[in-house]
Amino acid sequence: MACAVARRQPKQLPETPYGAGVAIENVDGLNAAIANWIVERKSYWHGRELRFLRKRLNLSQKALADLLGYSDQQVRRWEKDASEMPSPASRLLRLLACEWETKADAGRRSSCGRRLTTPWKRMP
Repeated sequence: MACAVARRQPKQLPETPYGAGVAIENVDGLNAAIANWIVERKSYWHGRELRFLRKRLNLSQKALADLLGYSDQQVRRWEKDASEMPSPASRLLRLLACEWETKADAGRRSSCGRRLTTPWKRMP
């Protein structure tokens, strides 16, 4: 006996000079997936990835610099790949991005939040 499942018909996408058109229905979900991928990466961030996260957090270069304790000129250098972002600043930005993604979608359990949560020892 065949199961009757309602199948969603794909939208007809226009043909472009470069090939078939593409439609992204959940742009915010795509951006969240990209942000999570960047945050979970262990390697060095490129400037464009740093800029993507900063814009995803809706921060200006000055606001991010103030949060991290650096100058806005230094944030510009990181985004232009003129200098490497120090590990403590990178870790703090990862935690900020992870927290923002978790708050943005409270129903979704962020994998980066579990991975980045370290059992910090309290100072006496």
